[in-house]
Amino acid sequence: MPGLRRRRSEALVHKKHGDAFEGTRPGQCIRSTLHGGFTRGYDTTLVADAHTTNDLSEWGAPPPTVEIEYTNLYWQFQTAPKRRARVVASDEVDFGPDEGWRRGPTGGNGH
Repeated sequence: MPGLRRRRSEALVHKKHGDAFEGTRPGQCIRSTLHGGFTRGYDTTLVADAHTTNDLSEWGAPPPTVEIEYTNLYWQFQTAPKRRARVVASDEVDFGPDEGWRRGPTGGNGH
């Protein structure tokens, strides 16, 4: 990315898989990260109006607005035992106490 340079003190992660645990392109990364976190035992929140994707419509993919709407739609219906998935607007995001949310496979804060 022009104008963006990694400092020597910053880690360089060579990714092998398609999620933010091991990233890829924006739209795919959002979905893969949500699923990856969910299957790793984390509760997940998708901020509906704060994610994007690349325009791959010339190769047959839906336009970005449709892909974003679809991701928001299907994620709100994800379920798993003792896990919570939700979709919220950016003005609904709260970084306060966990409100009973499960914080990860070990019960820690995921750090």
